[in-house]
Amino acid sequence: MNCCVVIPIYKDNPGKDDIHSLQQCLRKLWKHDIFIITFNGLDKHSYDIFIKRNKAHCQYEYFDKEFFDSIAGYNRLMISEQFYNRFSSYDYLLIYQLDAYIFKDELSKWCSLNYGFLGAPLPQDLSIAVEDAHNKISKNKISLTRSFNGGASLRKISDFIQVIKENRGTIHEWYNDGLNEDIIFSALFLNKELPSDAEAREFSIDMFPKEEFEKNGRKLPMLCHGWTKSKKENHVYNREFWLRYIWPSHFIYSKVSLYTQVLLNRPK
Repeated sequence: MNCCVVIPIYKDNPGKDDIHSLQQCLRKLWKHDIFIITFNGLDKHSYDIFIKRNKAHCQYEYFDKEFFDSIAGYNRLMISEQFYNRFSSYDYLLIYQLDAYIFKDELSKWCSLNYGFLGAPLPQDLSIAVEDAHNKISKNKISLTRSFNGGASLRKISDFIQVIKENRGTIHEWYNDGLNEDIIFSALFLNKELPSDAEAREFSIDMFPKEEFEKNGRKLPMLCHGWTKSKKENHVYNREFWLRYIWPSHFIYSKVSLYTQVLLNRPK
């Protein structure tokens, strides 16, 4: 099974977190073909300098700019057959958004299990809530007992092409209803063999990282997603939790800064 790595970018100047995630990807996955997908017209200078500095080899693949203007545009790209056809010389592709972080290269292992779609398991109550909320307002009903995160996900290309061809109308109806692409494919892949939540957790962790890490026997997954989001932004994410494993120096700095702030504000 051969697998390529696909990194979507949409902004000219990557932030420090973006660079840190990209650098780890280049370090850990250099044995695989790495593609950066973007649009013609993006200023790639910052990325090119960084890639050259790391002596890495990446190829650019270009799609229409509209796919990178918004979340809705990106979802439209992910549900399009043309996207998967572009990489059809491979068996699998790994979507690696720049809020993902890879700890170890186990792609060969996960590809050998022959799953069509694999990502961090999303909480079952969230899947049920999304299903209920959608079905109350839409005539295009969805059944969603399980769902996977798509931001750091492994996809069997032939399966995705087949699913898109067989469900084109349904996919566009659900997309027009506002469902994200990973929710759409989670529903459509329910009739195929999927990993258990325990297996998927070994592959990736997204929401509630502290709790999911405990369920995973306190072992790091192959990669994680959403590590750049702080607890203040959304209680289901915790940047501080991941920093100790991803960026220890920043974790220590944040702890020292917080401790200093407490001391300075302590009543005298």
